[in-house]
Amino acid sequence: MAKARRERRLSRPTLLLWTAIVLFAAGVGLCFYLLAGRQVHYTIVDGGAAFLHSSYEQDPSLVLEEAGLKMEFGDRVESYGEGSERTLKLHRGIRVRLVIDGEVSLISTSGDTVRDLLQQVGADVRTGDYVSCGLGDRLRDGMSIYITTVRTRYVRFEVPTALPVEYVGNPVRPEGSVTVMVPGKSGLDFVIFRDTYVGGVLTAREEYQRTAVIRPEARVVEIGTALKGEDYLVLADGRVRELPRGED
Repeated sequence: MAKARRERRLSRPTLLLWTAIVLFAAGVGLCFYLLAGRQVHYTIVDGGAAFLHSSYEQDPSLVLEEAGLKMEFGDRVESYGEGSERTLKLHRGIRVRLVIDGEVSLISTSGDTVRDLLQQVGADVRTGDYVSCGLGDRLRDGMSIYITTVRTRYVRFEVPTALPVEYVGNPVRPEGSVTVMVPGKSGLDFVIFRDTYVGGVLTAREEYQRTAVIRPEARVVEIGTALKGEDYLVLADGRVRELPRGED
């Protein structure tokens, strides 16, 4: 009886151990089952090559990295399909040399056309600009695109106006004598010019609008016209006037 009880007590640890082993195995099996249910089989297309890759990752960039494919700036990936069967299509960036007004940029793009590239870099191309190819042309690796911009800008200046001068003859003053009767003053205009830049260089400037701010006042200058002898003046009407000694 005592021996049977002793054997029964010895079997309990063994039973607990086997229970723990079974539960652990069941847990591991469940984990593998759950992971297997999340595994996705990808068909990866890179240019003309295609291959299969299985992964538990959902992020396409991580899947590509896991498959040994490095993405560079300008590359993009498209994902198709749902569930456990999906397709990843990798679009490699096209290397393009873009020259705008002499400034050179080397760009990697995933766009299909010249218009896509210009939108990507934010280039401001307007009507009248020179572009070396059509905006709808397809991009090619190693392609060079030249753009020359044509821009119109308006600038305003304060421009002094010339001082007008009026000359008045005085028949009783000696010929050649000059007297300023009214000093006058210059005026001031606000002038708007329209400038044209081609390729970033000013090529033309024309007056667009002028507004008088201060109007000028004429200077009046009196000029003597009488012929002068040693002691007389011949006036404009032919009369002769004698000069007192010391009079100019």
